[in-house]
Amino acid sequence: MTQTAKTDDLLAAVQTRDRHRLQQKLRRARNDAEHARVQGAIEKSAAVTAQRATARGEVSLVEGLPVTERADEIAKALHENQVVVVCGETG
Repeated sequence: MTQTAKTDDLLAAVQTRDRHRLQQKLRRARNDAEHARVQGAIEKSAAVTAQRATARGEVSLVEGLPVTERADEIAKALHENQVVVVCGETG
């Protein structure tokens, strides 16, 4: 795998907020030192993404709660929509 292919793979794994800025910096890098500096920032952002993915907790539902009864419907809504608002009574 070439260095460019590795960089492209890492860019796909960086934080969404960093992606455009890092792509622009990579394109504008004029020498090896600048390129290495941007490559380091790309690797750091990709590492943060990986760390957050492993730290993500498991969702557990308590039987008998109304939200548990509609868990499949809520999961489908989360999968199909960017934003989901779940409301209910707290009793």
